[in-house]
Amino acid sequence: MSFKDNNDPVLFDGPAFEHANMTVLQCRKVMEQTGMTTEATRLTGLEVTGRDMANVALEILNKMKTKAEAEYARRLAVESVQRALAS
Repeated sequence: MSFKDNNDPVLFDGPAFEHANMTVLQCRKVMEQTGMTTEATRLTGLEVTGRDMANVALEILNKMKTKAEAEYARRLAVESVQRALAS
């Protein structure tokens, strides 16, 4: 995660979306660290601020094939986004 990522809490529709955004950013970081740069790039710039972007994130995450090292982070991101959508 870098400082150029937008984490301004005013932009989020609620705390569940802010949490989902953080887990997606963490997932991207894990993918970068495990050499999955193409997959990580698909998450670059994606900000889960509300329902529309959460649906986009969920679609991207569900279509990803990940290495075992990154699968846990991907599953956490999926679950977090799903909880935000259910809130």
